[in-house]
Parts: sequence; C-alpha cells; structure tokens
Amino acid sequence: MASDMVDLFLISGFLGSGKTSFLNNLLESGERSRTGIIINEFGSAGVDGKLLAGYDLPILEINNGSIFCACLKGGFVRSLAAFLSQPIDRLFVEASGLADPSSMEKMLEETEPFIRKRYRTERRYRYRGSICIVDALRFRKLSGTMTAMNSQIQKSNLLVLNKIDRVSENEADQVCLRLKELNPDAEIVRTTYARVSADVIARTLRGAEKNAAESSNTCENRIFSGVFDLDGKYPPEKMERFLRTVCAGSLRIKGFFRGTDGPVHEVNGVGDELEIKEVSGAVPGAMVLVYISAHREDETESIRAAWKAVFGTNCPFERD
Repeated sequence: MASDMVDLFLISGFLGSGKTSFLNNLLESGERSRTGIIINEFGSAGVDGKLLAGYDLPILEINNGSIFCACLKGGFVRSLAAFLSQPIDRLFVEASGLADPSSMEKMLEETEPFIRKRYRTERRYRYRGSICIVDALRFRKLSGTMTAMNSQIQKSNLLVLNKIDRVSENEADQVCLRLKELNPDAEIVRTTYARVSADVIARTLRGAEKNAAESSNTCENRIFSGVFDLDGKYPPEKMERFLRTVCAGSLRIKGFFRGTDGPVHEVNGVGDELEIKEVSGAVPGAMVLVYISAHREDETESIRAAWKAVFGTNCPFERD
C-alpha cells in the first residue's frame, strides 16, 4: 500500500549537463521501486522520456517551456495531482535545462488545498530538496551569460559536478570555488557520467529549501527553438554534416532519426559538441530532433537554407 507521503526530488541542470543520465543511473542501480517521473522539456517535442521508457515506470512529459513559468505551471500542478493517485512513494521532477526554479515548497503548500478538494485525496508531497547537475566542461564559459544556470545552482541542496574527466584537476577546482561562491552551503560531488549513489542523495537531501525566490522564466524572454519531424530515412554522413553546420548557433540539439543504413541513430549535441550513435533496440515514438538556440532571433530561414544545401530537399523544421 502506498504511503500517505510522497517524497519529491527536483533535478535541475543546464542543457546537456547530464540530468537524464543521472536519472538513468539511479534507476539502473535498483532505485526504481514505487517511483514516478515528471520530465519537463523546453521544446515542444519530448526526447528524454524515450530514453527512460524501458523501466516501465509512470512517466509524464510536460513540454514547450518551463514548469516554473505561468504558461505551464497549471499543467504542472495537475500532473502533481495525478501522480498522487499512482502507487508511488517518490517522484523525481526533471526540470527543463533552461528552467529558473521558483519555490517548490511554496508551490506545494499553495496547491495542497486545491489538490485535496479537487481530487479527493489525503496524500501529499514531502519536498526533499533539489539536485543540480553541473557541466564541468562548459560551466565557466556559460556562467557569465546564462542566468538560469546560476539560479539553478543557488537554489539547490546538492551540486553534482559532472564530466570531470573532460577537464583538468585544476579546472575542476576552479569550478568548485565558483560553485561555493554561488552556493556556500551545498555539498559538491565530483563525478563522471552523472553517477551519484543513493546514499549520497539520502544523506544530503533533508527537505530544507535553498534560497527560495520567484522564477525569472516568462513567455516573453523565451529563446528560439523548434523541431525537425524526421519521418523519412537519412544518410548519417549527410545528417552529421548538416548538424555540424547549425550546432554552432545552438545550445542543444537532441533526438533521433532513422538512417538509410537501417538503424535508428541518437543525436546528442551540446553547443559545438556533437555525438551521433546507433541505437540498439526499439525506440518508441516518432523520429524527431529538438533544436534549442542560443538566441531569441528567428533562425528558421537559415536552418532551412542549410538543410537545402546538404539534402537538396525542403527542410522538415518548424519553430515552437
């Protein structure tokens, strides 16, 4: 029988830092009994949910913005209410990489009366804290310009410094010093592939919220993003050439496409770094690529022109 209390954990981290890898590692280590997951994607199409679909867990995706923005907050509250009817004892909420978290405790407190009355349940959430995944390789480059990333760090209880194998020990030390300046009370764990033991999480997350404040996410300050609907088959070498052309102006490119060679390929692009690899096993859902720009200006025409130059066909891209 499910407990009356459901532990809620918030996972934040900038685009491509390793949030989904962090969740995958926890689930692979056996930490998936009676667990639910909410995934918040900035783009209109979900990708991360497909990467977690093999665990047979209740997973809900909230796309096209930040759950802390007024435009999606109502849907987030309804999702929280829906999970209380599920046989779970804990819920992980993976926020969008561009999310500026507001007070999760305040949100839960304000919505509890509504949930009890509307959904006729006595179950409620117990907020355990926020885990922020930090990309050691890109942090210093982005910290001065990406307000949301710094806010994620300041409002977290546990900071996971990921990808330390990609930087020198001195560079990792410098990043840690800056993290301590932003959040002197948070514990910092250095790791690769976002691996953190459940014991560390249990020890560091005790429910105390850090630096609660309103979110800066609004519909007005949204950056440019869009989706490629890839229902055909594409030569992997051409797809790589095209993606390397457009990734220089992006923060994130991720998704799947089916190659003319047969297999499905996964695309994982962070800034000017791009990885394309074959996927073993079935990938559920449509073949899509999500593109998130580093700018607010409309890039549709330049993206379509780059596609035409490589493939010689009309580009299957639509902005969000």
